[in-house]
Amino acid sequence: MAKIVFPSENAVGSIDATSTQVLREHVLTLYARACQPSPLKSFIFTGFEVYNNTGANSVRLEYGSGGHYAFINGSMISYDADINLTGLTNNTHYIYAQLTRDGNLATTWELVSNTTGVSPTYSVCLACV
Repeated sequence: MAKIVFPSENAVGSIDATSTQVLREHVLTLYARACQPSPLKSFIFTGFEVYNNTGANSVRLEYGSGGHYAFINGSMISYDADINLTGLTNNTHYIYAQLTRDGNLATTWELVSNTTGVSPTYSVCLACV
């Protein structure tokens, strides 16, 4: 399973023009030209549907056909397999995708939750379950 962040500290140029890194950069460039996203905005572009597993006290993001793209403070995130978040209680939970950063650079992202509804830093709200 890969959680994808672009650009990230791992976004090193490639000699091979068909690499996924180059293709991701091309898609992000095309999107930026069309929509002009602000680095101050965080939003879901497509996908990222959250499914509640009530009996298991968990939620999951399912990977299926179509794209799964969100933007958090100018970084694009995506995933290519199901992702689970466990350990939820019987309270109402707000589910977020949150960037993990190393200084100014995004390295990966995680699913996080809280019961307050206050967005963590560098995150986008996905659902309330």
